[in-house]
Amino acid sequence: MSLGVGFSVQFAKLKDELAINNVAESLADGRMKYEDTNVGFGGNIGALFEIDAKTRVGVTYRSQVDQGFSDAPSFGQLGPGLEALLRDSGVLGSSLNLDMTIPQEVMLSIYRDITDDLALMANFNWQNWSQFGEFDIALDTVPPRARAVDADFDDTFQGAIGAHYKLGEPTTLLLGFAYDSSPSNESNRSPALPLDQQFRFAAGVQYEINEAYTVGAAYEYASLGSADIRSTRPSGTAQGSYDTNSLNVFNFNVVRRF
Repeated sequence: MSLGVGFSVQFAKLKDELAINNVAESLADGRMKYEDTNVGFGGNIGALFEIDAKTRVGVTYRSQVDQGFSDAPSFGQLGPGLEALLRDSGVLGSSLNLDMTIPQEVMLSIYRDITDDLALMANFNWQNWSQFGEFDIALDTVPPRARAVDADFDDTFQGAIGAHYKLGEPTTLLLGFAYDSSPSNESNRSPALPLDQQFRFAAGVQYEINEAYTVGAAYEYASLGSADIRSTRPSGTAQGSYDTNSLNVFNFNVVRRF
């Protein structure tokens, strides 16, 4: 059995720009901008069990990271009536504080050498997205205003499989597939964070230069789903989808053994 612990420092930036409807005054949309950065801290711990010479099982836990943002939103092109309303309510010039939690996660993984050239691996992952969907908002008006908001997210689960195949010393081919469930559905999904189920396909190659150095390259394609939205609120219904919603990731790495 091997044990490992780690400490993480997470830099986060929140930037939001919104159009504000001046429909009551028959004017073009106004604007609001909110932006701040923050640094959060967390940790992780893991255990690796060597069942036999060909099989290893691992369990890892990564803690949540608390992030807090504070900025006085800036407004522009507001209609006279809306601007007076926001000023009288104390919104203009007041700081808006947002506190949120980056999800904690637990992962179970297994590695098995099938032959001298082929190894298979798989993992199952849980992430606490329901907690991420719960955040606190506070406005520094007089008197202060605060409320807790729940985006009604669901916890997510991921299943992944992969393979390493030695093409012949010193080259190894890497292949993998992963599926992530969606933390939201079309009734509570927001255009600000249009998360949906994900399918990931990856391939790569590792080349061992010598006993100390290995270099590698990989490519991953992630289909992020259409992220259908049909959210009804007092202000109206937002409806739509994303026809092209994907990621292309390229990776190059160097491994140094000591």
